[in-house]
Amino acid sequence: VVMNQLEQLMGSDLFRQGLQKYLHTFAYRNATWDDLISILEGFTTKNLKEWSTVWVKEPGMPHYAVSYSQPDGHSINVTLKQTDPLGKNRIWPQYLNLFVNGRRGDISQEIYADKKIVSATIGGTEPLYILPNSNERGYGYFELDPMSTAYLLQNIGKINDALIRGTAWLFLREMMINHKISSADYFNALCSSVKEEQEEQLINFMVGDLQTTFWRQLTSVERTKTAPVLEKLLWTRLNSSEKKSLKSVFFKALVSTSITESGIDSLYALWSGNKKIEGLKLSDNDYRSIACELALRNYPDNKKILSTQIARIKDKELKARLEYLLPSLSNNKEDRDQFFKQLKNPTMREHEPWTTEALSYLNHPLKASVAEEYILPGLEMVEEIRSKGDIFFPVDWLNALL
Repeated sequence: VVMNQLEQLMGSDLFRQGLQKYLHTFAYRNATWDDLISILEGFTTKNLKEWSTVWVKEPGMPHYAVSYSQPDGHSINVTLKQTDPLGKNRIWPQYLNLFVNGRRGDISQEIYADKKIVSATIGGTEPLYILPNSNERGYGYFELDPMSTAYLLQNIGKINDALIRGTAWLFLREMMINHKISSADYFNALCSSVKEEQEEQLINFMVGDLQTTFWRQLTSVERTKTAPVLEKLLWTRLNSSEKKSLKSVFFKALVSTSITESGIDSLYALWSGNKKIEGLKLSDNDYRSIACELALRNYPDNKKILSTQIARIKDKELKARLEYLLPSLSNNKEDRDQFFKQLKNPTMREHEPWTTEALSYLNHPLKASVAEEYILPGLEMVEEIRSKGDIFFPVDWLNALL
């Protein structure tokens, strides 16, 4: 995004010339970002140092609020109001692609947002929704106008262009995260659209967001209410999808989110072999995942299920992984507490993916009422984990902890 905006700011030809000089000047030498900016400033009248300070050197991102009017009943006047959430009164100058979908067709127009308030007049259609960064090359949090938000929540699946459809989902998700739309409304929109969505990349995104929203955004009451609908939806798509890759996506989501009695019984039927999925052969790891989820839900005889699953597994590493996870899945809180204390020992975190999975079971929303006591000591361990673990492990640790 940053380099694209820099190229647009300077113009492609001048940007290319500046890069060529930069590469020639620092061939076989170390260089800094400031070195690049100093050279590029020789090819433009724009103040790139000021631009760089806002875009690269300081934290934060702009917030854009979209509004529109039709003063003459015909042309659409779209306004973008940019604010600095950190209160420093900064402006992120950038080019944005404004997309308007109307009853008489689509209109797309590029605008340069270099002031707090910028407007563009677009003629000729009654708008259904407006996307202020439709090509996703801009940077910031974009809050859609109420009309666009309401339309997309009800009709996003009707958008023919998959790229625009995906971009609209990103807008709605950001608005949900920022509490501008409810998590329940976002979840319901996902459920409605997953029924018909055929684009595999979007299905992966949407099903992933269904799981995240279900566990991290909905209340326990909302989860209980929506679980039957979600399980029915996922089973329907699982059975109707022809591609194995899509079946796998819906299967994993089912294993993750099934919480109704009938849904959990269906998971057990899959694990025990009494239920099959046509067109999808389950692996040892799939059966392991089901066994773990059954134990997490305190399914009857879950200790026997886990021990049976260990005996089934032929791969030594996969078997060792499940044996490692056992204390985190115990119905006995003392076992889980003791295991968490052992995670302070770096040797217990040697296999970081195993540790991340175990921590996710310890802190699973189903255990939320008794797992809060792990949060503070878990946070206190982050610095030590950062110094001794893989570069990505601290983030994985925090995601599992929180």
